[in-house]
Amino acid sequence: MTRWCLLPLLGTVLATQVAAGQRIMSGQRVRVTLTSDSIRMGVVDSLNQDRIWLGPARQSATPIPLTQVQRMELSLGRKPAWGKGLALGALSGAAVGGALWLAFISGDSYEENKGLWAAVFLGSGVVGGALAGAGLSLILARDRWEVMPRDRWAVGPAAWQLGLRLVP
Repeated sequence: MTRWCLLPLLGTVLATQVAAGQRIMSGQRVRVTLTSDSIRMGVVDSLNQDRIWLGPARQSATPIPLTQVQRMELSLGRKPAWGKGLALGALSGAAVGGALWLAFISGDSYEENKGLWAAVFLGSGVVGGALAGAGLSLILARDRWEVMPRDRWAVGPAAWQLGLRLVP
């Protein structure tokens, strides 16, 4: 019986939190586009009705009047495209392995083991290329940004938050 009472309550709480949206708070990484078309990135030190104090991590912050802010974006972290890197690396590794296999069997002495050598060269090319591609995509990960409308620029932290947020 209690379960049937708690489920609608939990749904209401979650819907309220989703409707409230994420707000910009102190310590978050933001990208600000000014009316002069210049872009500034940094960590929010504080935010009030008139200004946002933005600066590099652990350094003094610079005040920016909110009247000069045209657009504000909140960093959602880095998104590595490791799946794409894995696939492209495997394909390029297969091409390199196939080319090496063709160069290797061009002589007449390897006629009887062509299938074995093809598997060795192609397999090692695919595995090596996939690992290199996935590793490279992790290094070249892109930042994800969410555009924050003006009505969600908060003066301070939200009244409450549901969940756990880990900040590196």
